[in-house]
Amino acid sequence: MDRNFNPQGGWQMENAVSRENTLRGMTIWAARGSFREKEKGSLEPGKWADFVVWSDDLMTLPAEKIPVTECSMTFIAGEQVYP
Repeated sequence: MDRNFNPQGGWQMENAVSRENTLRGMTIWAARGSFREKEKGSLEPGKWADFVVWSDDLMTLPAEKIPVTECSMTFIAGEQVYP
């Protein structure tokens, strides 16, 4: 769906990816795909860490509330850069 929640129910839902698999695709699976899973892709001591902290839990939040979430913190190389 777009930000106006159209089309109702979503577009091509037979091709939809779960939120969990979307997150994995942007993190650990992407790291494995580039043979760098020992360096990045998950939050573990000694790994590279670029990530954001959102105002709400995007994994459980109803879809209609996602557009109003805000970035609370941003980390680059494990160092907080925002706010």
